[in-house]
Amino acid sequence: MDSANAFDYFHINSIDRDHQHNYLISSRSTSTIFKINGTDGSIIWRLGGKYSNFTLGEGVEFGLQHHARFHTLPHDETEIISLFDNSGGTLEGKQGEYENKSSGKLLSLDTRTWTATLIKKFPAPDGIFAFSQGSTQILPNGGAFVNWGSGGAVTEFNDKDKVVFHAYLESGELWKHGDVQNYRGFKYNWTSAPIETPAIVALEEGEETRVFVSWNGDTRTKIWRLYGKDDEGEKILKEEKRTGFETGFVVQRGFGTFWAEAVDDVGRVLVTTQEVGPEAWIERYVSGQDAVQEQVGRGGTIEELK
Repeated sequence: MDSANAFDYFHINSIDRDHQHNYLISSRSTSTIFKINGTDGSIIWRLGGKYSNFTLGEGVEFGLQHHARFHTLPHDETEIISLFDNSGGTLEGKQGEYENKSSGKLLSLDTRTWTATLIKKFPAPDGIFAFSQGSTQILPNGGAFVNWGSGGAVTEFNDKDKVVFHAYLESGELWKHGDVQNYRGFKYNWTSAPIETPAIVALEEGEETRVFVSWNGDTRTKIWRLYGKDDEGEKILKEEKRTGFETGFVVQRGFGTFWAEAVDDVGRVLVTTQEVGPEAWIERYVSGQDAVQEQVGRGGTIEELK
């Protein structure tokens, strides 16, 4: 036996550190989570596996787990941790009996009574089984974002443990054959500040001008503020809340140029578009539309053209 085929008896797959510089270590191959003294390397306690220091309450048992994380201050006698329970089966007749139903778990560990209690369990939709990989992120609102590892999916639970979002990372044959996997998955606020200038266009139609503005990739703009210039000078024309990729304005015809400002949620101007003049609104051509309009104009009906 050499380094290429040595037996991986421990298999560390996550490490977390508390404020006292102690470490929470997940050992997949022993189905145990260890708390290690960060000063001398000694074992403070073991959770799960063959030599657990804790008596496991109903629903706490786990196997082949990943992503163990602290959630309390180190001086607390009751420690809260989360983990992803792969719950993988073992060889028949060997140590460990698992339900083969993966889940995210939030646990309470009482170091006075040495008991472990299940606070919350986040079960896999559709009976997904993640033999390997996976993660459980406890969200600020009390919910969780769970990544199903080799199961190829992610799920968000709210504070009532209800599924509010679920997605497969692939579908069809790729998912069925386990070809799409994800080691960890997290939900965070994503902020984008594009370096390109926002797009703006003004189109005249009858007595009105329609102005459209967009900023590809932007996540910060809350309001678009439209300006126009006519013979009397510059003026603010309108403000519209940004509700999608493109924001539109309708103003009276007569302005020579238009531009807009992107404004964030505290009133700061993020960027100003270039100035543009109005162009003619051109209707999209639809085959047969002219014939329909001509027939109706002569007193005929649309049905007669079919």
